[in-house]
Amino acid sequence: MNQTWKQKLRWAKPAWHIIKTIYGYGQRKRLKKDLCNRRSMPVSRIQELSKDIPAQSTIELHPPNDYYGIATNIKHYADFPIDYAIKASIEHGVYYADYYWQADIAAPLPAVFCPSVHRQQILRRVTNKPVYPIGPSIAYAEGVLSIDTVEKKLREEGPTLLVFPAHSTHWIDVNFSIDRFCTNLKKYKKDFKTIKICLYWKDVLRGSHQQYKEAGFDCVTAGHIFDPYFLNRLRSIIETSTHTMSNSIGTHVGYCVFLGKPHFLVREETTYNMAEMVKHEATQRLLKYETSPEQLQFFNIFGKWQDSITTEQKELVDLYWGISQIKSPSEMHRIIIEVETLYLRPHTIGT
Repeated sequence: MNQTWKQKLRWAKPAWHIIKTIYGYGQRKRLKKDLCNRRSMPVSRIQELSKDIPAQSTIELHPPNDYYGIATNIKHYADFPIDYAIKASIEHGVYYADYYWQADIAAPLPAVFCPSVHRQQILRRVTNKPVYPIGPSIAYAEGVLSIDTVEKKLREEGPTLLVFPAHSTHWIDVNFSIDRFCTNLKKYKKDFKTIKICLYWKDVLRGSHQQYKEAGFDCVTAGHIFDPYFLNRLRSIIETSTHTMSNSIGTHVGYCVFLGKPHFLVREETTYNMAEMVKHEATQRLLKYETSPEQLQFFNIFGKWQDSITTEQKELVDLYWGISQIKSPSEMHRIIIEVETLYLRPHTIGT
């Protein structure tokens, strides 16, 4: 980065006042220590990694940019300082149908980052802001395990099935018969030396891990949504598997395919308990998802067990996750500078 741009980015350093406003010195110190401790924890220490983080600490002007450490990883990849704030909202999930999160569109920033060209076309219907497809967020995260360590674990653990159960969120509890799901999973024990359950932090707090452990399965987690090392752990968790499966459509599907792991979808009867504050919006979104032709397409294409990833699966993942849109470090750096330029211009932030 040349001196001119360094000077223009100096404003980012005082932005720590955002965090200082939210946290007192003691609270920030404790949070920093907690996150440092979590950084070195193995993914099998699910209860410690899932311990709630009451509030997010991030330099980002649009805090959801750093859910799962997305913005942190992009900045590292594109050679930006950790105390710089990206001037675009970043979609933190992969959405099918035409759903979009209004907070991303309404953020006081001049651009939007999304995964794919298909998604870009959808967002252009609802915003005049420039929309940049950049591919799956996990492409910009380094794993917590080295390549040599990943290969060693694959040799030691043998054929490994990694399972992603449908997961809850901050405000929505997802319920299904874990006992029935475990009974179904036991059918695969003859084909795999190891079966791991990758649990979302909220479901660990709900105690769901106990049923999987009682059924004889290993449990791992990538950590809390506010943990900046979430994506790094998730990448290594996926890399140390040979096959993957889930009972819901989510970002994990595309991440697994991107990392070369065949994925299998099974249907599950699921119910939801929602906090009153999100009930209307979440109900509308779930209804749209569950009646969409896209959901049927996913289950048709991923609903058969495969030992390899098919061309049809790769094409579907590229449509939504934008594998073909992954940027090089220099390309991502240029895009971030481009939206910074837009941010510095007066009257360029629209909706």
